[in-house]
Amino acid sequence: MNFNFNDPNKPIQIIQIDTLSLFEIIKQLKPLLSEKTTPKKWLTLKEAKTLLGIKSSTTILKLKNEGKLRYCNLTSKKILYDYDSIMEYLKSNAEDTF
Repeated sequence: MNFNFNDPNKPIQIIQIDTLSLFEIIKQLKPLLSEKTTPKKWLTLKEAKTLLGIKSSTTILKLKNEGKLRYCNLTSKKILYDYDSIMEYLKSNAEDTF
């Protein structure tokens, strides 16, 4: 049975490692993984649209103008959106399933 999902024609390679070495690798990887999973506090327009799952910049601007999203004006053309307010907006518009 071949579990090489990247290329099923290549055989899998089995690597043997002792437990102490494995735990040392995990200890070194843990901080790196936590950095990647911590969301940014402020998002660009593109990132906010992706997080909300919308394509229209106008929709984001409407939500901003209605006070539904917190934002920060860096310059007249550069606006950053608050990650937490986007998550709150999503939660407040979520519907429970039966």
